[in-house]
Amino acid sequence: MVNDEQATFIYINNFEVEEKWQHKELVSLPNISLGNSSSIVNRMEELGIFLAAEQDYVILKDFVDPHYKTYLNEQGFRLPNLLYVEENDPSLTITENILKCPKTIERLKSFGKDNVYLMPFGTSQLEERLSELTGIPLATPSAEISADVNSKIFSRMINERSNLEQIPGASCNSIQELEDSFSLLKHVLDNGGKLVIKEAMGVSGKGIVVIDSEKKFYQYLKLLKKSSQRNGSTKLSMVIEKWIDKACDINYQFIVSKEGYVDFNFAKESIVENGVHQGHIIPSRLDAKQLELLKKAAVKIGGLLHEAGYFGVAGVDAILSSDGKIYPNLEINARFNMSTYQTLIQEVCVSDKDAAIAKKINISTYNQLNFEDILFAAGDLLYSKESKKGLLVTNFATVNATRKDMNQHNDGRLYFMIIETNIERLQFIEDEFKNRLSTITGVSI
Repeated sequence: MVNDEQATFIYINNFEVEEKWQHKELVSLPNISLGNSSSIVNRMEELGIFLAAEQDYVILKDFVDPHYKTYLNEQGFRLPNLLYVEENDPSLTITENILKCPKTIERLKSFGKDNVYLMPFGTSQLEERLSELTGIPLATPSAEISADVNSKIFSRMINERSNLEQIPGASCNSIQELEDSFSLLKHVLDNGGKLVIKEAMGVSGKGIVVIDSEKKFYQYLKLLKKSSQRNGSTKLSMVIEKWIDKACDINYQFIVSKEGYVDFNFAKESIVENGVHQGHIIPSRLDAKQLELLKKAAVKIGGLLHEAGYFGVAGVDAILSSDGKIYPNLEINARFNMSTYQTLIQEVCVSDKDAAIAKKINISTYNQLNFEDILFAAGDLLYSKESKKGLLVTNFATVNATRKDMNQHNDGRLYFMIIETNIERLQFIEDEFKNRLSTITGVSI
């Protein structure tokens, strides 16, 4: 991505960067507050320890649990160099946290030399500001380009230009355009189908509404008009599309070089519930012909991304419909994806004969949960370097991310991958792992 074989990267895993790309003056759909979820999202940066090479650096908000670190080393995982912010503020993203830590910035300034680059999950104006302060160049396109190509409106434009299978719908830049587009798509409801409205920069199930009746559409339209009156703007950035009944969700990744070459990496089946990403299944249920279709789509999409000034990792969300049709581009994530963080594990641990699953568990605890507790409960289910099978915890930091006091109820998440010989065995280990976690005092799943 930087055309430098000697490059050293400093990884900044600023998840949900889309929120920094959103234009605040735009009218938006009402969202339900998710409470402490931002504190959990902000600790997802620990996933980066599996992405960076041994000579690279990862900046974290807090220390890695020592027992977790020991376990990973014992299983043959060579962790990158770890840097920590001087004071973790749970409410801040990793980049925001670094920018509020003068000592951390001074430390980064000492890295300002040839062959060192900042490598964020995605680039916003905050990462550009950090680059300016530290003198370390970004290994990514500008924030403006990144934001432009991540829009669902941009994806629909690419589909039109590339003659890719497009879901019936429209791009809308004003309340009036949304209302007009609904009138053209209302026949879908009349025929027993559904529509979906998506904010162009929506992420993690936010900014999405399923419309199953004309009444519901006009209820949301009324809310948008009220919001418009409050902020004095009728501008919005949304798409309205026919709801497609699907067999499965697919995520595929490729890399666009600065010269415009496209290198296809993989396709995985995504686990999505209510619009929220829950994990991946490897391999996907796509056949060879369908996979080849995605590879050809990647070349077309990558070419237009390059034309727009983008280079680097790009992930695309696609779906296989219940009638067997592939829609190869619902949206482009021109940034790292959750699937990106499984890449090195997949290369080292998952053979062509294996099956794997990457997921998360919502976990409630009363007492502080240490990785020793996980080790004891999981026992023989855990991954071992000898067999290259079992359950591998990929992020422990999110378990205690919202805890303020030792003896306090805490809602967190545990991220993991399971590598086994078949799908049935994956399901057995996942179910057994959840059962064993539930036996820990003060833990509920």
